[in-house]
Amino acid sequence: MPGRAILVIPQSLLEKIDAYRGEMSRAEFIDFCIEALIREKELEEERAPSEKPYRFRKPARIFKEENREVTKEEFEEFKRSIAELQRSFIEFFTTYSLEALSNRMSPEEQERFRQQVKRLLEL
Repeated sequence: MPGRAILVIPQSLLEKIDAYRGEMSRAEFIDFCIEALIREKELEEERAPSEKPYRFRKPARIFKEENREVTKEEFEEFKRSIAELQRSFIEFFTTYSLEALSNRMSPEEQERFRQQVKRLLEL
């Protein structure tokens, strides 16, 4: 059995842990967060700068309640996150498509494609 120790933390941090830990114990949640950060840092070091992962504004919450109602602010944040994810996908798809098709498309077709994507991103 591993050794145990006491960790003194501010009350506000303890409240954050309890708000986000869901069914996990406090120790499991802290371990999960640390492991996730370490894994993310290792992956970032392996990736090229253009391959940085998408980051959400807030961490996802794990709720105990099954039929929880969503507030207007949470729904608006969700809509903003989805729109941002959609824009990221369109930008990725555009870059990938232009690289793959650049030798088969005329400069006029490439420009028309860029304009169509620009209109999509403005929506």
